[in-house]
Amino acid sequence: MNDNLTGTWLNTFGSEMSLMVKGSTIFGTYVSQTGSSGEYLLVGSCSVDNPSKDFGQSIAIAIYWNNIEGGVKDDSCHWVGSMCGQLQLDGQMILTNSIVVSVPFESYQKSNYIDELLFTKVKNAQQAHSLFSQKSLFELQSATNIYPIVGRWVSLYDDIILTIGKVDARSGLTQATLAKRESEVQLLGFIDVNAQVNMAQGITLSGYCSVTKETCSLSGMLNYGSDHLTLYSWMARPTSAQDRFMQTRMDSIILQKNNS
Repeated sequence: MNDNLTGTWLNTFGSEMSLMVKGSTIFGTYVSQTGSSGEYLLVGSCSVDNPSKDFGQSIAIAIYWNNIEGGVKDDSCHWVGSMCGQLQLDGQMILTNSIVVSVPFESYQKSNYIDELLFTKVKNAQQAHSLFSQKSLFELQSATNIYPIVGRWVSLYDDIILTIGKVDARSGLTQATLAKRESEVQLLGFIDVNAQVNMAQGITLSGYCSVTKETCSLSGMLNYGSDHLTLYSWMARPTSAQDRFMQTRMDSIILQKNNS
């Protein structure tokens, strides 16, 4: 049971994250009080056991920084991000936060910006955003001819295949599969569906491996016209409170487009 995660969470910046959990999948929204404020869709994954005195509950979140409240938008609406970490028995959720700046805006240049966020729960009951209740959102369509990032990507140095399959053109919600050696993980996340010609396209995906009980979040950007994709893989595993300084690890993955 994952009832500990379902609810509304507040971080030290005053931003609010509302989560609803089904199995090992997280749906929710993030209301930001920093930078370009607004409300943003997120999806994620978690280990299936609630926190105990021996182990926390691992969490990985993919977020698309495209304000769903509408109105005038700036170039930060193209950004995506990853959050990865765990919830401990004491109620503290500590997540490593990575923002992928795929399009420069103000003083922020193309790069990954890293921070640590501390969340505490302020409300238990929570419903998923109405967008997630639309059945058509999960009947995603193949978008190979629309978005260059969709397709089959093979790593240059590891035995990894990432297949980005279907995309919802309204929300950016994206399905993918990560295959490594003999294991396969289903991923859910977002691509920047509003990326224009000559812009890099951001991507963020999350998933859960039931064998290792690790959650993962992959995030990065595809530069315009490139057939190489560099992603940063954030992996979270359940640890004790004493060992939580080792709860998250990061690897880089270089992939090449291969639709054969």
